Amino acid sequence: YHIDELVELAKQYFSEAGPTREMAASCLAWWLSRPDLEMTHLTSFQQWADLALQEYLNTPSDIMKTMGVLQTITTILKVSTSDRSNLLRFVTPLWPAMAKLTETKPNNLLLRKYLIKWWTRIGTLYMPPRVVSWRYQRGCRSLKENLMRSTNVTREPKSAIEMSTKIRHPTPEQYELFLVPDQVEDAIGEVISGLSDPSTIVRWSAAKGVGRITERLPAICSDDVLDAILKLFDDREKDNDWHGGC
Repeated sequence: YHIDELVELAKQYFSEAGPTREMAASCLAWWLSRPDLEMTHLTSFQQWADLALQEYLNTPSDIMKTMGVLQTITTILKVSTSDRSNLLRFVTPLWPAMAKLTETKPNNLLLRKYLIKWWTRIGTLYMPPRVVSWRYQRGCRSLKENLMRSTNVTREPKSAIEMSTKIRHPTPEQYELFLVPDQVEDAIGEVISGLSDPSTIVRWSAAKGVGRITERLPAICSDDVLDAILKLFDDREKDNDWHGGC
């Protein structure tokens, strides 16, 4: 098969239900993530995917095809080794359709799950990965070393906090002062709303998304995210909010 034929074959299986669609989406995403195919086929797929999403928004009939499109896009954002600038050029035209699709609050839980993954990976795409200075450190995790420190009278025991401070990481001054794009705020808002989703699968995906976006934020922004999460506990009767918040 020529690669064009393989791409078209994968698109045909997007309308199938079950593992066939998932495998087609996965294969297509890995193909389009190759550096050589990214230059020649990624833009055409982005245009085709945008049209497919617009068709679903106008006449929501082929939900399987839409799920295949979303799975392919989110997988590309996960596995691609391309520069962030190239991926942003790929996903920016898809933003309006994704936002409208999220506003419709689809009943299908897999569709909502893929949308949460989209917002998560979009939010992380706008900021480079980094090791935040304010992150939690669990210190020494070796039971043997902990016991040796507690029984060795000639050696002063060290607390977990003292052990964690020995881990080298950039100072706060190197990271705390930088601009967070507005797109990140929109993305984290959609992900936090997913913490209240009726489906456990979607809430788990949203919880992971909150963590992955927040770890790239400065401490002052992470405090705002924490405040938004704590608001989920205001109503004691909402089990979904409590589970998502925890």
